[in-house]
Amino acid sequence: MTTIDEVKAQLERVLPGVMGELLPQVRGWAVQVELRENRRKKRSDASRESWRPEARGELIIRFCPPPQAPSTGDWPQAQGSAANSVAASTGERDTARDDLIRALDKAEQRPGYDFVALKWFRDQFLPAEEQRSGASAQTVWSDVLRKAIEEGLVLTSKVPNPTNPQFPTTAIRLNRLAPEVQAVLGESTGSLGFRPVRIRGEALSETILRERR
Repeated sequence: MTTIDEVKAQLERVLPGVMGELLPQVRGWAVQVELRENRRKKRSDASRESWRPEARGELIIRFCPPPQAPSTGDWPQAQGSAANSVAASTGERDTARDDLIRALDKAEQRPGYDFVALKWFRDQFLPAEEQRSGASAQTVWSDVLRKAIEEGLVLTSKVPNPTNPQFPTTAIRLNRLAPEVQAVLGESTGSLGFRPVRIRGEALSETILRERR
């Protein structure tokens, strides 16, 4: 069964390239997709067939601005030589970067979550993934993540904080149009596995022709 969450993920991967061709001013922007029915958000684990356009169905597309440098409050203060403890060799740096890309891809696929918080991902998710793999915790993930943001591989945005509205949360997401990200995940803009969602009812062309008569 293909779920609403899977459809959203596929749309969010494909739409930035399509929208960038039609509207050059949004090139480099990510999108967030939301499916609604009767003004209510569809459950992420519902089947895609359950979304009914005739029931006041809506497909909402929100644009997320290009990456911005996170505020200093999002990063821990460097202590001693810890900030320089990322491996010096290019090969090891690339390995850490690739691990981060895979981890963020996994975090984005969590059902029921609309965004990935930067602090939670850096301080909790990445160390937990490192422990599951049995690797020794030697990578300074804050440096690896900071570099990925600077290189445009990870995009940042501000989202409302439900517990403290005065201080929005910094959210992150993969820039899935970046060749480096596509190489790690085995994706390309031409082969993202997007499958059209079949919608019940007559074809749009038939509707247009009928209205012209």
